[in-house]
Amino acid sequence: MGIKDLYIPLEMYKILKEIPLNDCITSVAFSGRGDYLAAGTLDERVTLWDTKSLAEKDSVKSAEFDGHKLGVIDVRFNPSGSRLAVASMDSVVKIWNVDEGGLMSEIGCNPFEAWRLEFTSNGREIFVTGDGGKIVKYDIETKESLETLKTVDAFNSAIALSRNGRWLATANNLGLVFLFNLEDREHPGTPIKHEVHSKMIRSLCFTADAKRLIIVSDDQHISLLDIASNKPVQSLTGHKGNINSVDIHPTENKFITASFDQTIRVWDIDSKQSIHTIPCSDNIWSAKYSNDGRTIAAGAENGILSLYSQK
Repeated sequence: MGIKDLYIPLEMYKILKEIPLNDCITSVAFSGRGDYLAAGTLDERVTLWDTKSLAEKDSVKSAEFDGHKLGVIDVRFNPSGSRLAVASMDSVVKIWNVDEGGLMSEIGCNPFEAWRLEFTSNGREIFVTGDGGKIVKYDIETKESLETLKTVDAFNSAIALSRNGRWLATANNLGLVFLFNLEDREHPGTPIKHEVHSKMIRSLCFTADAKRLIIVSDDQHISLLDIASNKPVQSLTGHKGNINSVDIHPTENKFITASFDQTIRVWDIDSKQSIHTIPCSDNIWSAKYSNDGRTIAAGAENGILSLYSQK
């Protein structure tokens, strides 16, 4: 029985499983194929599970990837789910072959310039950003630097690519968002700047149709930015702590946010309302939908990986 078999379509959530890890969970990710779940922790490792085993009583780890010298801060699958990229505070990006379990390549960066990752649509390149406000695109096989995009001299703390591959968004510790049109040949590398938050932006994501960008911040606000007009259309509130993570539902018009107030909130985009609050065991650093949207994985500061399903 897979995770999807446990789904009953009501807007309520139950705890499916709690898996204790050894340290704070900073990032979680489901593969695009839906067959793997990855969690990165501050004890310098990444743990991988086969999602089919998560529906069973005893979940078996598929692999553990280590080798970093400082804590893991971001994990990202490429679109096909065959590669996993890992960023660490040691400023090295490791690319792992998920199917074979081996290390494919390592990309060394300047101190703190490898904080957030995003694969390109073809999965053969990766955007890396962090301190200094630069976004560098690398070939994951050759490790060659292919392109550098610039914002301002600040700490880029979030990055997201739209599903159609047209828009790349980054955000920083000053509360600024920069939007790049990757298809603009007349002004390549020239971003549109938005001043939307008063504190650090922790995470952002595009809606499935790439018409809006959802942004979350330490100021406890959620912003919805309209891409066509380049204007904020809504500011949502409800969390009582820093908001660390946002993720869009893969098929429905809703999204989740995770916060230091020890909750995950489910939001409806059309009504712009919080439609459910999930209490958690500790501060949540990262929360993501499974590829079918029927399960939420949440990584907590106390090292508990929680899986929630609708009931």
